[in-house]
Amino acid sequence: MFNRSKYKTLIDTLITKFDPTKYENEYQKQVIKMIEDKAVNEEIINTTDTAPHYMDLMAALEASIASTKAASKANEKKKTPRKSKKTA
Repeated sequence: MFNRSKYKTLIDTLITKFDPTKYENEYQKQVIKMIEDKAVNEEIINTTDTAPHYMDLMAALEASIASTKAASKANEKKKTPRKSKKTA
């Protein structure tokens, strides 16, 4: 059986008030810098990483399936047919 009071105590110890001063808006900083650079006619250099920070799950799944199929086909080719033993 579950000991709900133990889990409730754990959750209660993890709950904190949200303090927005602990976080900085990096996007806003970058936009303001780009605007200021543009105002003084400086060349705007994109220093942000434009690569996505997520994994394409469908592509990963398709690659996994393809490698599994290739491995199973290779294993099928390696297998030699076994001779059946006849018992009299």
